[in-house]
Formats: sequence, C-alpha cells, structure tokens
Amino acid sequence: MVNQNKYKRIYEEKANGELECVGLIKEGETIKVVKEITPQQKLFFSNKNELTQHNKKLGGFIQICYVKNQLLFNDLNLNQATISRFLYLATYIDYNDREENVLVKYTKNNKIEYMSKRDMKYLLNLGDTAFKSFYKEVKEKELLFEANNKIYLNPIYVNKGNSKFKDKEYTRMFIDTTRDLYEHCKPRQHKHLSYVYQLLPFLHYDTNILCRNPEETDINKLDRLHFTDICEMLNLSGDKGNMDKLKKNLFKFYITKDDKKYYFLAYITVKQEIGTRSYYVVNPYVIWKGKNLQVANDIIGYLMLRN
Repeated sequence: MVNQNKYKRIYEEKANGELECVGLIKEGETIKVVKEITPQQKLFFSNKNELTQHNKKLGGFIQICYVKNQLLFNDLNLNQATISRFLYLATYIDYNDREENVLVKYTKNNKIEYMSKRDMKYLLNLGDTAFKSFYKEVKEKELLFEANNKIYLNPIYVNKGNSKFKDKEYTRMFIDTTRDLYEHCKPRQHKHLSYVYQLLPFLHYDTNILCRNPEETDINKLDRLHFTDICEMLNLSGDKGNMDKLKKNLFKFYITKDDKKYYFLAYITVKQEIGTRSYYVVNPYVIWKGKNLQVANDIIGYLMLRN
C-alpha cells in the first residue's frame, strides 16, 4: 500500500554553502519560492511608477533625436520659426507600434483620424503665405513626407512609443506643455521659442541647466552657459542692448500646470555646497531627459512665476 502522507525535506543553501532543512512538503506538491525584494529594488520600482505617472500627467511625450554638442537641427539650416512649428506638429504623430509617425487628430468622440493639410494649417495658426512657406521647407528638408493621402514626419528626428534612438542622443518632449507653449504664442514669437528649443542638446541630464557638459553628475562641476555664450551659439548679436531685448522676449514664455504658471526659460540661483551659483534653466515640464523626479521638482520650484 502506498503511503499517501509521505513527506520530503526542503533544503535551502546557506551563505557558507551548507544545506539547511527549512521545512517539509508532501510528495507530488510544489512550492513557490518568493524572493524578497531588496530596498534598492523597491526604490527602483517606486521611482519607475512615479515617472510613469509624471509622464502621464503631462500628456505623454514624444522623443526628439539630437546631435551631441550641436544646436538642435543645426545641419538642416532651417528658418528659425520652422523649428518650433515642426516640434509642435510632432506632438500629433501616432505611436510607432501602430502607424509610425503618421499625423493624426482626435475627434470629439475620441476617434483617431488622419490629419490633412487643412487641419495642419489650422493647428499651426498660420496665414496662407506663412503656411505654404513652412510646408514647402519641411518637405524639401525631408522632415515631412506624404504617402497614400497621409502625412508623416521623418522618424529619424522624432518618434513616439518604444524608443528607436537607443544608439543616439534623444530626450523627452512632453505633449501637453509643448502644445500649451505654442498655443499661447503669436506667430511672430515662434522664432524666439525656437531659440530655446535649439539649446536642447546642452541641457544637463537631471536639472535642465544649460551647460557644456550635460552628462556631468556633480552639479558643482557644471560648465554653465552665460547669456553671451547662448547668443554666440545662436549666431546672435552680443551687443548689450540686443541681449537685454532678447532676454526679455525669451523670459515671456511660460506654461500653466495645476493652475500655476512656470517659466519656460529662467535665470535661477541655487544654493550649493560651495555657496550659491546662478544658471539658465529650461523647464523640465516641457523637455527632460532625466529620471530623478525629486531633482526635477526642486528645479521646477525655482521656475514658478511669483505674482
């Protein structure tokens, strides 16, 4: 007669390699071993979840590919205003696991439809002449192309969904705040908005401080950009009067989040171990490559408009 209650020992290997009996189990049964999550793993999963929620609150994001240590789209020699118009348009591309980079719009019933040139002109808020010039340029520079009565943006420069820029430099551009910035601009301001976007490759990984060494982990060692450096990079006049006027124009841009207003670009002073230092900073609510939300939120606190 077979013994139905026959048990076998369960052993666990100790640190010194010896086996220790930790219990008994009926033959024929299985046990599920649950490995305890380390504090570091708990922190990783917590941060990942917070980052996912953060991205969701900003409407998700598109990915912008750029060349290290060069102004954004520098080699394309684009009309200045075209850059901000193209990036705004890029917030309307579809996910790359559906129909990659096709321009779409959502109807009142939340139905996805393909975007037409007429839709595009309306969204960009441009007159006939300005829109024709824009459309002609982005086609000639191969930023945009048409196929099967649909309009696509070139996935070499922008994408949405699982990253296809793994061997290239890229960053997140958040959809809701990018649209907010553009939609509160007049067409004549698009050029100035583009000046800030072109500096994207010089944003420090976590803090969005403008500097020459954006991968430096020690904030005390950042080679920060001064406004004269910014003007020189953008090939703009370094005359004091012109720089003061440009600063005034660039500091006009702001976004609204949770009924609070935040500068897009600002000059802030941060307390550090070596004292206080001042930096030009771009708002992480709009563009941000980092993963440390606490650092980003600390910076955002400096960018709030004070009434």
